[in-house]
Amino acid sequence: MQAERFPDDATQIATRMEDIQLVLDSLKQWNQEEFFNGIFNTNKIGVIGHSLGGATVFHLAATDKRVNCAILLDASLHVVDNKMPQVPTLNIRQEASSYIEYLNAIKDEEDNGTSEDVAKGYIEKQTEMYERLPAGSSFIKVKGAKHLSFSTIGRLISDIPSDVTATIEELIIVFLEEVLKEKQGFYSSIMNGKNRPIHAVDIDGAGLPITNP
Repeated sequence: MQAERFPDDATQIATRMEDIQLVLDSLKQWNQEEFFNGIFNTNKIGVIGHSLGGATVFHLAATDKRVNCAILLDASLHVVDNKMPQVPTLNIRQEASSYIEYLNAIKDEEDNGTSEDVAKGYIEKQTEMYERLPAGSSFIKVKGAKHLSFSTIGRLISDIPSDVTATIEELIIVFLEEVLKEKQGFYSSIMNGKNRPIHAVDIDGAGLPITNP
């Protein structure tokens, strides 16, 4: 009974991809309807996903040429395959972004090594992404953020500081402004300037902070 209600990760990703692609397939028709009146720019499509939803948009960005950029909110990187998006990708992680930090955040005393496998898979994929994603991609961790900090539900059931939420929202907006609105250099100018989101930390593929010279 439980297996029917909660299918495996691969099945959930495939189902969610189909749902998103149905929306993308429908945009042209919706644009012609009076209610929407052409508001959708189908040449400027960004996808955002949290957790398993992040893994879903990673797959989608790697396989659907209609997608122009992807934003991964603490995505379940350990379940993505070897296809790699060729569009700018913003990878935002919780504060526990390195192997040891992430392992400590998810470890269960009775998990029999499962947590170690997940954390290892997570970092291996993130390292591969760091090496292979195209120019314009960015890797950030948010100080004070946990996995549910990126979720609306998480904000309802836990006490998430407003400045953590603001940092996540600002990162998303600035990235989309540059990539979809074609404001060249806008993201880097914000990230290197006085208006940089206060809890944003640049990280490498291992999830470790990058020290700028």
